[in-house]
Amino acid sequence: MAAKGLDRIVEEILAQAKNEAQAIKDEAQGKADAALAAARSQAAAKAAEILAQAKKKALLVSEAAQSGIEQKKKQANLAARQEALGKALDAAKAELLAKPAKEYFDVVKKLASSLSEEGPGTMLFNEADLKRLPKGFEADLAKALGPGKTLVISKEPAGIDGGFLIKYGENIENCSFAALFRQRRDEFLDLAKEALF
Repeated sequence: MAAKGLDRIVEEILAQAKNEAQAIKDEAQGKADAALAAARSQAAAKAAEILAQAKKKALLVSEAAQSGIEQKKKQANLAARQEALGKALDAAKAELLAKPAKEYFDVVKKLASSLSEEGPGTMLFNEADLKRLPKGFEADLAKALGPGKTLVISKEPAGIDGGFLIKYGENIENCSFAALFRQRRDEFLDLAKEALF
């Protein structure tokens, strides 16, 4: 009987040890499951953060690319407009040079009256303009210039495409149409922009 009692005690101790071992195992499993769940949650949060950052970077890259495309479109549009305006200026200059003599020299007279200085000067034209100079132009010019300004037309041709030069002693005012268009290009471009756009 004593052996039976001892066996029972051993069984009880073993059962208790088994129960404690199971409880320790269950507790460890619970902790492991909780740690795994926490790790999964952290991994999911980190993945979501990385994905959000990637989307943000992709959006920034997309916006930058779109901005670059828009900038290139604006530059191309501006270049096309500037080319159109340049052609318009060239056409205006060509039209001015091709005007009939009376109209052409009326423009020259107006320019000379506004661009000439006080005192005597010499006006020089290119060879083609000297040949088509209207009769009485010098007298009409003197009236347009007003008091204190006198210009004598030189018989020597100037190497310009149209318009004129005014010589005051050693100083020469370049009033050729090419020079005037260059000097006043911005003003002409503004006027052309208003007309074209």
